[in-house]
Amino acid sequence: MIAEVGNTRQETMLELSTGQIPAGESFELEDAIAETVPATVIGANSSGFQTHEEHRGEPRFRVRWRVSAVLANGESYHGIIKDISSKGAAILLSHDLKQTAEARLHIQVPPLNSGQKPHILVIRAKLLYTIHDNDELHFRSGLLFEEFKSDADKNYLQSRLDNYFIKPRN
Repeated sequence: MIAEVGNTRQETMLELSTGQIPAGESFELEDAIAETVPATVIGANSSGFQTHEEHRGEPRFRVRWRVSAVLANGESYHGIIKDISSKGAAILLSHDLKQTAEARLHIQVPPLNSGQKPHILVIRAKLLYTIHDNDELHFRSGLLFEEFKSDADKNYLQSRLDNYFIKPRN
């Protein structure tokens, strides 16, 4: 199986384990591992795995916030956010959003102090990918935030991420 990353070809670990290395090509196992580690699997099709290099401009913060994804047909699915930035999020749901182009997210940001109510963010988001996350036993969907219900929601999220989380190292 060959993973396309930009204009380059990379042999995946599945080829090594099944012995399906293209004729006339050979490489060391350590080289193959180094080539496949930076790429992230974002989906699968009948011809194999597609990979995607990390191009996020914003740091992602690991959280466990509740989220509801409301689809265009009115269906609603509840789950949790795995990680979030000011530009998008990865959410975990029991439903596969593969056939969905966009969703309206209702994100429940927990209060900082007991006795306060959670802050609900409402965001229109575009679906980038959906895969089954074996570690979480749910579908993980990557969504790009396209429009916040209000500028106050956008500012609240940015402030919360900037002031209450340690930025991940690059």
